[in-house]
Amino acid sequence: MKRAGFTMIELIFVIVILGILASVAVPKLLGVKNSAEEGIIKSFVGSLNTTVGPAKWSQSLMDGNNGSIKKSVNAAYNITTTDTDFPSGSTTIANGTSNCQVAGASITPSASTAIMSVATGSKTFYILCANGTSTTAPKFYYTSKTTSVTLTGSTLKL
Repeated sequence: MKRAGFTMIELIFVIVILGILASVAVPKLLGVKNSAEEGIIKSFVGSLNTTVGPAKWSQSLMDGNNGSIKKSVNAAYNITTTDTDFPSGSTTIANGTSNCQVAGASITPSASTAIMSVATGSKTFYILCANGTSTTAPKFYYTSKTTSVTLTGSTLKL
């Protein structure tokens, strides 16, 4: 007589194998979400560095403001949604006196020191600004760290 169906041992093996596959796949899927969130912020900062920052910097130079894009110098240097699309959940960017730091300055990233803080599902990213000078365009950085960092020409030093 031919048997139909599976034995209990066979079913247990299948369940164990599915459990192992699920334990490997779930963390990978969560990592994809975190990578996507950071990718959005990275893209936004790239847009600031390649289009918005140089445009505001050249406008500041033409106005005789030595390349500074601080709000205290001229409100025309504010970065708005007409300059670039803001990440989801963000509507304002603060170009205040204390927010756009001089290059080489040490800063502790927080909502009050960053030009923008973006809360995603799992992290808060802080976008920092090294202010422009007469020879250097402003540079924008992002970090999710809240430890002191130093703004330099091309990197963010923790």
